[in-house]
Amino acid sequence: MKTRNIIMLIAGFATYVALHFASISYENTKSHTTFNSEFVKYLEKLMSTKDPFDLGFQLKLTDNLNKLKGQGVSNLGLFESTTGESELNLTPGEWIAHGGMSADEPEVPAAVRHFFDPKGLKDGKKYLSNRGTYWEGFYPNPGIDAIEWALGDTPKGEANKLSAKNGKLYMLQAIQEPDPQKKRQLLAKAWRCFGEVLHNLADMACPPHVRNDSHAAPFGLSWGWAFGSPDPYEELFNPSWIKDYADGQPDPFLLENIQKAKTIREVHEQLALFTNSNFFSGETISGKGYSTIKPLNGEKEYSSPKLENLEYVEEEFTFYKVFPSGRRVKMAKDKGYFNSIFRNRGYPYIDKECVESQASELIPNFMVSAMKDLALFMPPIQVTIKKIDYENGKIAGTVETFKTDEYPNKVSYNGEVIVFIDSKTYKVNCTDGNFEAVSSKSELEKAKKIYAYIDFNGINFYSVQQQSSQYSHLKQFYCNFYASLSGSSSNQKYHFNFDFTSNQIFWDGNKFSHSSKTSSNNSTVEKKIYVEMNPFKKNYVQKINLNEIQIENEFENGYDLNDTIEFHLEISDNNEILWYSEILQWIRISTESDFQKVLKRITLAVVRRVPIYDDKNKVVGVKRETEYYNKIDYTKEWNFLISLTK
Repeated sequence: MKTRNIIMLIAGFATYVALHFASISYENTKSHTTFNSEFVKYLEKLMSTKDPFDLGFQLKLTDNLNKLKGQGVSNLGLFESTTGESELNLTPGEWIAHGGMSADEPEVPAAVRHFFDPKGLKDGKKYLSNRGTYWEGFYPNPGIDAIEWALGDTPKGEANKLSAKNGKLYMLQAIQEPDPQKKRQLLAKAWRCFGEVLHNLADMACPPHVRNDSHAAPFGLSWGWAFGSPDPYEELFNPSWIKDYADGQPDPFLLENIQKAKTIREVHEQLALFTNSNFFSGETISGKGYSTIKPLNGEKEYSSPKLENLEYVEEEFTFYKVFPSGRRVKMAKDKGYFNSIFRNRGYPYIDKECVESQASELIPNFMVSAMKDLALFMPPIQVTIKKIDYENGKIAGTVETFKTDEYPNKVSYNGEVIVFIDSKTYKVNCTDGNFEAVSSKSELEKAKKIYAYIDFNGINFYSVQQQSSQYSHLKQFYCNFYASLSGSSSNQKYHFNFDFTSNQIFWDGNKFSHSSKTSSNNSTVEKKIYVEMNPFKKNYVQKINLNEIQIENEFENGYDLNDTIEFHLEISDNNEILWYSEILQWIRISTESDFQKVLKRITLAVVRRVPIYDDKNKVVGVKRETEYYNKIDYTKEWNFLISLTK
């Protein structure tokens, strides 16, 4: 019994050693940290060419001013008991790189939960069920796949304290936290979580991680067979290739799917499916080569790729595949062992040349997927200047999130907001999403540029720049609307025409209102117009309101027989349909579909007072008849036009 226990102990130790060396080159202290740090460099290089006001944000992930204190792995280990953490002070970019490493700590548990088979070839299981060695059976299979662990979006995945789910929670807590120090601590956790998410994404661009193919390798590729079944892509991968191939063109079809993704899970599943469908792992090669080839790991064959569908160059003993990106990738070789004696083909294998060739295709696809990951992981914060009160010298605004699939609940920001008026800055406090800066009337009236932003310790979120004098040169308007309106309770039609002209209007920032009243012995007509331009994009209209009241003056025998027509039209545009053309000097709606998109409300109430006569033809009473019209008959002629001129 004692001897058996010793054997079990040795066997168990061999298991841990094997799992510890599961990936000697595609591993956490070299490749995964490089994937993450090179992504940050790639991203900041790309973002440096973009206008932050067009994007609404500016990334400052590597700025030393944004260093964040938090708990990180300070010594690596096989198990939780041998892995240690301490306080680190890192930039967001460094926390992202650190997460690439810490996702594999402690190493033994991590080694068996970083697999995701998008096709579920083994009885629908997407987690690792293949055993590459006898020893692996001594470590319990957690039955969890890599994506659910990294994202934390399933009951099993919730055990991961550094998942995407928790990272987003830390982001939301940081938005709402008013204390600057606590806010930074929360962001340190959030960026480390994102680094671990990118670790999973890099695994989804690694063939053996997206196929049911265990590849524990205690002694690397050369002697790994002694205690494992090492995979050549992991063992021969060179981290320096990440920088070399980061700028390559991604697969156009994968890119299209990634761009459509609304969740981080969709991104990871799409990349995993691409890698699984297009690349072999070392022990899952199949198809017709020199003979019919079956997977070495004893599992089922994947439907693609297949050797017979690849281009084979006999002189090189090499299988090639041309990808939609334009790259011609070396997929495998089958030069036989006895080729030096007589030319022969053997079992297909993947060597270092193949690995680098495959990496040139996979790395660019990781980069574009990582960009989408960041876009979805970043909290959707919107900084908005709601009102510029020129008279009292005040600027009011809001900072809050808007709803997305990853962030379904709106939250309000607490913390500092920087308001920028030309070259002067005002630091004000934002409470429950609302802020106000006090300047002066003269400063606001003279200002050529006004905006607000928050420094979120790694990301600056900007409002749109406001131009206070943008429309003040426009002093005249002409407005015309006519249409056949349908009754709400009958098929009656009423042809209505609204015509309004003024040579003197006054702008309040990006909006103006104007009214007029004309009276005669027989009638009174009052007209109003309100126009609000979009403060975020020059020359786009945000709101138009038209109002008219016509009263026909008529009295008989002391009875009010006035007929009244009340018209109201409200237009609100969030789709950039209403645009002021400076060449034509008009705002016009020309199609029915556009009008239906911007029409908020239209009502026309026609009130007639009909006299009641007695037998002597004398008015003895009044009967009120009202008809409401609230629909436009687009089959009839209609028109909407506002002209604005100097």
